[in-house]
Amino acid sequence: MLANPDPMEREIGAEGGIWYIRRTLPYLTQNTGMEGVVITFTEITERKLISNALEEAKRVADLANTAKSRFLAVASHDLRQPLQTLSLLQGLLTKTVEGDNNQQLVTRIGAAVGAMSGMLNALLDINQIEAGTVHAEPVTFPINDLFDRLRDEFSYHAAARGLSLRAVRCSLSVHSDPALLEMMIRNLISNALKFTPSGKILLGCRRRHGALSIEVWDSGVGIHEDELSSIFEEYYQVGNSGHDPSKGLGLGLAIVMRLSNL
Repeated sequence: MLANPDPMEREIGAEGGIWYIRRTLPYLTQNTGMEGVVITFTEITERKLISNALEEAKRVADLANTAKSRFLAVASHDLRQPLQTLSLLQGLLTKTVEGDNNQQLVTRIGAAVGAMSGMLNALLDINQIEAGTVHAEPVTFPINDLFDRLRDEFSYHAAARGLSLRAVRCSLSVHSDPALLEMMIRNLISNALKFTPSGKILLGCRRRHGALSIEVWDSGVGIHEDELSSIFEEYYQVGNSGHDPSKGLGLGLAIVMRLSNL
């Protein structure tokens, strides 16, 4: 302190598990000369215990999260194979089974397999984001190419539900990660299809202060204002109190939020 008059502060552990903050300050005279130091001790034992407990809880949570990520990564291959086999078998049954009742059963099997595949893919997607294995690689590309691809992909699904799906052309280019942006918009369109019993879905964009606002509109049931923030939490679903598996796990919008932050 005599050589360098800058104040110093350190945490000091004492006997009996007691902790202090030790502050050392220069003792200055009226002519700014230094004649010594002033040392104060402030007990912080309770705060230190809470801090240590939080650090330990975080360490345990990180270990659990790492174990979960490792389990899902290992299990994903083993889970995908039987689901793919079930899907193939269901396709073969559709071609061979006769009778309306039997066809209805096969269709229900297909819907169940599709729901299982959707849940698994959503879990694996959010697991990869949490594990930090997903990285954004922005490039400049025309947004209309992405719009055309999504329109072609979802037009059949929309028509099967009696809905109109329209993508408004846009001549602008954006600087973003095309794969991650496509995944985000795909989740939003899937949500619109799921919660629009009749009417139409619109995909388009607007210029906003040097940026592009990409928007998905639908004539569906809508979301109450009080739930607009909650719907981006994992497993939160509006109108699925019975946890109907055909409605997914409630991870689609959580994936959108995490990808947008990424």
